[in-house]
Amino acid sequence: MSKKDKKIELQLSDSKVTINNAKVDGYALQTGKKTIGEIAELENRFAVVENGEVKAFFKNLEQAIESTIENYNLNPHDFVDMKEGEIREVFINLED
Repeated sequence: MSKKDKKIELQLSDSKVTINNAKVDGYALQTGKKTIGEIAELENRFAVVENGEVKAFFKNLEQAIESTIENYNLNPHDFVDMKEGEIREVFINLED
């Protein structure tokens, strides 16, 4: 089987996140045009939001980003210390 390299580009940007039909300030983690996760700051913690519901709380933004990346089956170590508005590229190997 041959392997192919596929480039993945992630961007963290400001966003309005919907939680239980209420809009709050937060972040969107995107790959290209697709949003792979949303994060909101609630009560001095960072909440990972899926389908309008809080799935988990973390002490800092980096942990919330790491969790979101893991849920999307990417290696979170490629995105350590990612800042708002930053774009990072990684290559992943895909087997035929």
